[in-house]
Amino acid sequence: MNSHRTILSLLALVLAGCLSPITSEPPPPPIEPGTVELVTAGRRSACAVIQGGSLRCWGAPGLVGDGSRSLRVEPVPLKAMTSSVRAVAAGNGHTCALTTAGKVFCWGENARGELGVGSREAALAPRQVTALTDEVTQVTVGAAHTCALLATGAVQCWGVNDQYQLGGGAQNESLTPVAVQGLTDGIRSVAAGAGHTCAVTANGEVHCWGGNAHGELGLGAPSAAPVATPSRVVGLPGPMMMVAAGRFHSCAVSTAGALWCWGQNEFGALGDDTSLDRATPVQPVGLPAPVVGLSAGAGGTCAVLANADAWCWGSNLNGQLGDGTRIHRSRPVKVLGFSGDSRMVSYGEEFSCGTTRALRALCWGKNDDGQLGDGTASAREVPAPVVGL
Repeated sequence: MNSHRTILSLLALVLAGCLSPITSEPPPPPIEPGTVELVTAGRRSACAVIQGGSLRCWGAPGLVGDGSRSLRVEPVPLKAMTSSVRAVAAGNGHTCALTTAGKVFCWGENARGELGVGSREAALAPRQVTALTDEVTQVTVGAAHTCALLATGAVQCWGVNDQYQLGGGAQNESLTPVAVQGLTDGIRSVAAGAGHTCAVTANGEVHCWGGNAHGELGLGAPSAAPVATPSRVVGLPGPMMMVAAGRFHSCAVSTAGALWCWGQNEFGALGDDTSLDRATPVQPVGLPAPVVGLSAGAGGTCAVLANADAWCWGSNLNGQLGDGTRIHRSRPVKVLGFSGDSRMVSYGEEFSCGTTRALRALCWGKNDDGQLGDGTASAREVPAPVVGL
């Protein structure tokens, strides 16, 4: 009887306008499948840039950027990201997007200042890195640091700095961007690893700085002490056009499409058919065509070739190489179901994602946090479509 009176009272309040009825939020407008420009794989989440500049992300609670702490096993839009996006990069626990206007927005974990917003407060939705006053042309995300390439050719980094990965000459971590010291030539490309960073100069040289315990800086010998400022990688023949940094290894592609890798090689991330760490660059074996796209992650590497095949090598604990097995590979293997149709590929941590020439998104590997975006939590050893993309 009392509960009946309570219901009637609440109804009266609603009708009187004193208590708004509970309503469900309308679903976001659907996107047209086959409009994915690029996709990035982090540690437990992934994001895709859609034609027109919108973002869709999925994966672990608190990392997706949709303002919630919900697990997302399918892509969801980032409502706070109202600016048109042209690139996105994901790391261990944070993600950053670059807008068409050259602004950077970041979200996710922030214990080491990796969001660059002047605090250590985590962000469930994108926040602008307002200290970047110049136009940004590229953003790259490491384990817990971030770097931005400016239109001026300079590089600024922020976040954890225990290995001097920020390149500012000091070892203090920074909550806001600091300028990388010693890069006197204009920079063409920059890549952030776990504890190191690399850049390609305008004349095609590769310079790296930070941790070097496995030879990931390519200086000819590993070192227990990190390197505070950029140093030139030795033994690279001819000018390079792009560089990628994994957890403890690095790779670069020459203007002719030749690939060279160096650093940790425990699971075969260098692709030279050995498990030996290399402090100077070596070439992966067996790639049948020039490399046009490159990604390095936690213990592995992937490349897109000129013939539109995707090849991966290294750690394969959860099928992240996409060859239908969970066998580590010390030399490149072709990603199944992706032959002749690969546009780009991103090797994260224990999972990978890529896009096809038809602009569809695919992911494969570990999926306990929904990072494959296929609506399940099941790992996959071959590429599977991301729901709705």
